[in-house]
Amino acid sequence: MKTILIIDDNNWDRQALQHILEKAGYKVIALEAAVNVNQLISAEQVDLVITDMVMPGQDGLQTITEIRQLYADLPIIAISGAKTVQGHNKEQGYMAVSGRQILHHFPADYKDQLETLKLCGFLQKPCSAEKLISAVETLFSEEP
Repeated sequence: MKTILIIDDNNWDRQALQHILEKAGYKVIALEAAVNVNQLISAEQVDLVITDMVMPGQDGLQTITEIRQLYADLPIIAISGAKTVQGHNKEQGYMAVSGRQILHHFPADYKDQLETLKLCGFLQKPCSAEKLISAVETLFSEEP
């Protein structure tokens, strides 16, 4: 059985993702924040991480960077409820925007960093159960 780690500060989103993935037959560990994430990945032998991008404290980009320091090849899917991550200007970098509200500022090289950090995918919240399961199953079917 594959183990999936979900990191999302939104309780409802985290529980919905967990329910969908458990119903599909996966073991799921759900965290509100990326505290001691590398120790947990090691202890639980995590096969996939799904992390929200916009979170208080340590955001998704910081979380992915931390994971990549020890787990270069661990599959990671980013997920966000921000309607878009759009360019703003070189000084402020990129913004996650929901409607007219700026949710989070990302560094100017945000998109380059995500590519460098080898993301396996990006899902927009809300995400249908079918789309989530399809992304996960496709990822696991591509493993050697």
